[in-house]
Amino acid sequence: GVLAGRHQRAQYCHHVIGEPALYAMRSLLHLPITSQRREDAQRVAEMIQLANITRDIERDLAQGRSYHEALQPLLGASQLDAAAREQVRAVRAALVRDAMGGVDAYARLVAELPPGISQARGAAVLMLLFTDRYYSRCTTHAGGRGWRAQPRPLIYANAILATLSAGWADRVVSATQRRFHGVLATTPGDRAGYG
Repeated sequence: GVLAGRHQRAQYCHHVIGEPALYAMRSLLHLPITSQRREDAQRVAEMIQLANITRDIERDLAQGRSYHEALQPLLGASQLDAAAREQVRAVRAALVRDAMGGVDAYARLVAELPPGISQARGAAVLMLLFTDRYYSRCTTHAGGRGWRAQPRPLIYANAILATLSAGWADRVVSATQRRFHGVLATTPGDRAGYG
């Protein structure tokens, strides 16, 4: 019921999101799958799937699952005491930091999408902005400083504009990159040893 170590988490995320993304690039967008694209797809898969993982930590523990080895002693726990909640908080913070490090790979994949009107580019910006919104809330919940994420109407508007304009998509993605890098540079690594 536990994924042990970053390698197993990365493999899990890649099977869930990375492989379907590579299939879409190859079959729908007709992009060749280079070693860099494969590596980027795997890193992006972690960035996206870790949002689901960090959201559901407590529920997964109650159901006997964990995606981090430090939480193995808590498997099956439906009620968490203060020490267990702190352990979950530390793991959540470490996983969010790890996920946010994938933003450069995300930016490379978006930049390689075909020019012109592109629903794939709009969908990528939509996914990125909702992921940004989630990680802002999650960072605050884990005890860090979140940031002001875009409201839903603005997210949808940016996705539509990104569909129409590669330049607009680049501006949105670059702003997210700067925000994530800023957070990573000013937030200390997890001191409890879960990172």
